[in-house]
Order: sequence, then C-alpha cells, then structure tokens
Amino acid sequence: MKHTLVTFISRYAHQLVILSLAVLVLVGFGARVWRLESAPRGALIDELHFGYLAHSLIETGKDEHGEPWPIIFRAFGDEKLPAMAYLDIPSVAVFGLSLTAIRMPSVIAGTLLILVSFWLLRELKFSRSLALFGALITAVSPWTFFLSRFGFESNIALLFFMIGLAALARALSNITARVRWWYALAGAAFGLTWYSYIAYRPITAVLLLAVYGFLLWRKQLTKVSLVALLAMALVIAPLFQPKVVGVNSTRFEQVGVLSDPSMETVIIEKRNFCTERLPTSICYAVFNKPLYLLRQISFRYLSSFSPEFLTTTGEGRNDFLTIDGFGQFYPFFYPFFVIGLGGFLLIKKPSLSSTHLFIIVAGLLLAPVPSALVGEPQKVRISALYPFILMSIVFGISIVMQLLQKKLQRLALFGFALASLFFFVLYSGEYFGVHTSQHEYMYQSYVPEISLYASTLPDSTLVNFRPFYSDPLMFYAFYTQMPPAEYQSLAELGELEPGGFQHTVALGNKTAYKTNITAFGCAAKELGQKAVFITDEKIDHAVVLYEAKASNNVHTYAYAYDASFFVKDIMCEEVL
Repeated sequence: MKHTLVTFISRYAHQLVILSLAVLVLVGFGARVWRLESAPRGALIDELHFGYLAHSLIETGKDEHGEPWPIIFRAFGDEKLPAMAYLDIPSVAVFGLSLTAIRMPSVIAGTLLILVSFWLLRELKFSRSLALFGALITAVSPWTFFLSRFGFESNIALLFFMIGLAALARALSNITARVRWWYALAGAAFGLTWYSYIAYRPITAVLLLAVYGFLLWRKQLTKVSLVALLAMALVIAPLFQPKVVGVNSTRFEQVGVLSDPSMETVIIEKRNFCTERLPTSICYAVFNKPLYLLRQISFRYLSSFSPEFLTTTGEGRNDFLTIDGFGQFYPFFYPFFVIGLGGFLLIKKPSLSSTHLFIIVAGLLLAPVPSALVGEPQKVRISALYPFILMSIVFGISIVMQLLQKKLQRLALFGFALASLFFFVLYSGEYFGVHTSQHEYMYQSYVPEISLYASTLPDSTLVNFRPFYSDPLMFYAFYTQMPPAEYQSLAELGELEPGGFQHTVALGNKTAYKTNITAFGCAAKELGQKAVFITDEKIDHAVVLYEAKASNNVHTYAYAYDASFFVKDIMCEEVL
C-alpha cells in the first residue's frame, strides 16, 4: 500500500502540484473576496479616491481637476501614482462605484501573489513541496491577506516586484537564447512598481544597480544582462517628463523624516534638561538633528525585523492596520526566519548561486530603508520586505527539515501547513468577527450614511461637513455617485497648505470648512438660507436632524444639526 502511494505520488507529482496550487488560489481568493463590501463597511480615503478617479476617467476622460488621462494625479496635492486608478477602471466599469470595485484589483493582485511566490521559490531551486509551502504562507499570512482586503497601491507594487524578482532569478540561472526576455520582464516589472507605490522606486533602482555591480565584480556582467536595465529605463521614461519628475521629492517632503514638526521641540527640550546637569558642549554634541535622525532611523530600521512587528503586535497602536495579537506572520514562523537568515549568511544553499544569494541579502538590507525614513514600520509602506522574509522563512524550514529523517520531513511539513491553517482560522475570526466591527470608526463606516443623508437635503440648504475625517467632499461624491463632470465644474479648492496638500472645500451647496456651528449658521442666516452642520461633536441645545451610529447602535459617530434653528440674532451680531 505504501509502495503504491509513493508510486502514485511520483507518477502524478506535476498534476498534484497544479492541483495543490489551484486549491491554494481558491482558498486565498475566497478569503480575500469574502464580505469585501462589508468587512469593513467603510472605506479608506485613498482607495475611495482611486475609485472615483477611475469613474471620472470612464465618464469624462479626465481626473477630478479636469486633467485628461494624467500620468501623475494631482489629487489632494499628494501627487498620486497612476497604477491603481487605471487598474480600477475595468473593475468600476463592471461593479459600479462600490467598495467591491475599488478593492477588486488588490484582491486579484493578492491572489496572483500566491502563484508568483511559488514561481519565485522554484526559481531559487527550492523543492516543489517547500515552494508550495511558501505559496501557502502567502495565501494565509496576515501581511498579504490584509494588503489584499483594501485598495492599497503597495499591494499592486508588491506583485510587480515579486514578478521582477522571479524573472531576474530565472534570467541569472538561464543560459538559453531566451534569457534576454527574462531580463526584459524583470526590468519591465521593476519599472511598473514606479507607477504603483513610491517606496519601490529607490529599492528597485538600487537593487538592480547593485546586482550589476556584483556581476561586474565577479566578471559575469554581459551585454544581455543589461537588457533589464534598458527595459526598466524604457518603462519609467515617461515619469521623467518635467511636469511629473518632482513627485519623488514632493512625497518625501510631505511624509519624510525631515517633515516631523516635533523634532526640533524634542531636541530643545532634551538640551534644556541636559544643560542643567552637564556642560553645554556635551549636550549640544549629543542632542542635535543628525544624531536624532540617526537614532530614529536606526530604531525604525531594526524594528522592521523584530519579533514584535513580524509576529506578535504588528503596528501596535495603529488600530486600523493591526489585528489584535497578530503581526505580519504567525509566531511559529519567526524561529525559521532567524534560522534562514543565518543560513543565508553562513551556510549558503548548495543550489543557490552567489548572485541569487546576493539579491536576497541585498533585498533584506534595502527593503526597510524607505519605510524607516518615513516612520515606524507598517505593512503597507514596507511591503517590499515581504518576499525576502518569505525566502528566509522557507530556507529556515528547509534547514530544519534536513536535520530530520526522510520519513519525518513530509510529516513535519504537513504539520507546519496545519499550524498555518489553524492560525489563519484564528486570525480570520479576529478580523471578520471582531476587528472590523470594533474599529469600524477607523474605517469611516459612518460616512456612507451621513453622505447619503446630506444628498437628500434641498439644494437651497447649505451643508457643511466639518472635516473631522479626511476629505469629506470626496467621500460625498463617491457615496452619492456624483457625476464627475458635475464635480469638476463645482469643486472649489482651499488654500495650499505648507506641506503641499490642497483639498476641495466646496461642491455647490456642500462645504467642508473648519468652522463651528455658530459661525456657519450665522453666515447662512445672512444669506437667507437654511443650514445643516455635520460634525462628530455633541452640541448642547442643538436640534439633531440625523445621527450616524455604529452597526450595534451603541455609539454615535456623526451628527447632523439644524444650524439655522441653533443660531439667534444676538449670537450672530457677536460673530458677524
């Protein structure tokens, strides 16, 4: 019986691999698409904005500012990259302007990652069973699952990046005439990340140049290997037009480490305490911008590899990104990551070429850098690290399995697979059963209701959304299906902010000003119009016209007040 089973597995190994991959793809897709519209039932501003941009391009061929088919979207002054907006077009065309539509491209990308993970690991000469296990990790890990549940740009970039890594690994181990096409695919895929997520730009550029430097040092650099650089250069060339070339510096100035407004305050405070006890020269030598930045960046960088971030607490206090009790991988993977990391540096897999090994180590070193320059590690902006952690985990498992007898190796791998599925069930229960309800406020679950309520008010009524959440008027346009041509004609932009951001503050009778109910009500009264004020504040003695509540009806997240009834003549005399 045992001999028959072994013979069957050997004879149909290829078909069993395909069947196993198909099952993993179905499981991964099912988990990513289930309750896509309702878990959470609100949307993040960026994914929603990309959806409305796609809707605007479908309807008018222009973005919300009237720019026809842009390469870089002006957006809210944050210079959005184009990949997600254009990928949303077929999805919005099929599903309409909905949460399903804006998240479906990310769902598909996350599902394809399962296949690409298997391909990448096979190109690195891991066995079929280990490559399948790597695909299982991608299918069920919290990191890739969460990225795929939202319209995150970084998830699209991660797919392109891993395709590029797999194609590059194939090219470096291929001596046939087709090798140039693998180099071309690698370069093109790396280039496409530049249209997807800003953090991948320095990573892909430096990694590819580092590989060429390594090949040159090893005297293995050939003309055909330069095809990857040429392909990448051709793909990213449109991004170097004068009109769009400044996007890199714009984003870093808005969110980079130098934009931290608290840095100088912290340094001055520490110097003041220090000079009370130590000489001024020592205090100024210890507490200054260069050392402060070095400490901050070093801590963030090392935290990217910590067991807390990777397996237990994740982003910690960042409720909308972190599922309670879970990091990016399940806890039992961390020892394998450490073993694999040591293995890459000390053991070297016999079938792994020195160039492949260089790419892995270089990727581990490079991938956290852009994230460390911006803030604490978090799964969205550090997604480029994922494939290198995955390789380390799988290599660690392969090292441990080599210590076991052959008959125990498959049993151990089967046990690891069962443990992964068990933890995924726990994680799914926490995500679907608790997290998206407990933290629904973080996902603006109340905004659809309050937006739809505002749309029922007469055009003669002035409505102000106090901006206690980001860009209320874009949310309003999305949830009320406002025709893009109407948005383009009505939108009025506010003042340009110091960081370069600029938001829509008026859409006809709808506004989003940072004002109070008295000032707004009095301004409307002077114009002789009714006024409704929408805020998250409880205002005493004001008439509540509508309340947007939590799904359990316990908490009230937003109120719509009758501002006209609230204000009195004497109040307006003081205000005006």
